[in-house]
Amino acid sequence: TGLPTGGAPLGLTGFPQNFPPSVTYRYSFDTQYDIGHNWMASIGYSGSQTRHYTRQSNLNYLYYTDGLNSIVNGLGWYSNDANSHYNALLTEVQHRFSSQYEIDFQYKLSRNIDDGTQDYFMDNYPWSRSYSVGPADYDATHNFKLWGVWTPKLFQGRNNWLDKVAGGWTLSGILNAHSGFPWGPQYCNTGGNVVYPN
Repeated sequence: TGLPTGGAPLGLTGFPQNFPPSVTYRYSFDTQYDIGHNWMASIGYSGSQTRHYTRQSNLNYLYYTDGLNSIVNGLGWYSNDANSHYNALLTEVQHRFSSQYEIDFQYKLSRNIDDGTQDYFMDNYPWSRSYSVGPADYDATHNFKLWGVWTPKLFQGRNNWLDKVAGGWTLSGILNAHSGFPWGPQYCNTGGNVVYPN
């Protein structure tokens, strides 16, 4: 109310008076074990909590504005009330075969949950924030990494000029694999008398 009722369509954007800043708490710990014969194992935990990140709501769906003022076609609201949680178990096994070759295997079991992964996320169901809580778009529960490094000694001899010219090479390879990312089905109904089409 109080706005013109004629002319071009109007979009409104609002923010709460008290807009708390976003904050992230990070914490981790790990321990390493020498299991003998040039084998090393480690296990650890990593986690984070993010509070007050910004999401967007379309208040048109909450307060059917067409009945209040036909010129208002968009009523956006930004609030810092979204959160995210990350927890991960980190494991690693390393083995040095010799001074020339080393191999490393890592496995991470993690879970990343949020209220919307992108900045200014707008949920498909705006009537309750609890329905938007779920795995983050980039959440991958299982992560594997295998890598190796080979530093060959191609030329023997302490003062070998070939070693000084063509030595010092290192070859390495990395294999990364992870489980699939989450997905959300969406049914779009643009016909019929529905308040919200998606």
